[in-house]
Amino acid sequence: MPLESERQWLAKVESFVNEHKRLPSKISADAFERSLGAWLQKARNECQLRKETVVSLEKLGYVADKKVLDERKVTELKKKIDKYKSFLEIKKRRPAKKCDNDEERHLAEFADRMRNKFRLQQDLGEFW
Repeated sequence: MPLESERQWLAKVESFVNEHKRLPSKISADAFERSLGAWLQKARNECQLRKETVVSLEKLGYVADKKVLDERKVTELKKKIDKYKSFLEIKKRRPAKKCDNDEERHLAEFADRMRNKFRLQQDLGEFW
């Protein structure tokens, strides 16, 4: 990746993060955000970023190391599973998607996504 191009992309990402207070998503409905998210993903996958750029991006919350990223995803997933299990134990029912409580609704949506992907059935057993 040419140095000048990398600096231009970094400037765009920094501007986006400053405005939106989050990293761009490669699955956004917004074409510009999608292009920034795709650039970050491609750069991570191909390990093409210079060290200075990686340091700058990490200050914005970006994780360049795929192993660290995967570990964070697993940790977050385990936290969500624990919240789901706790909800089941306390309420003795599954969370509802149609409710006023945001946390319960998010848990229900999470469970639906996991069921649809056929993931984690072992971890949650019959409750999943």
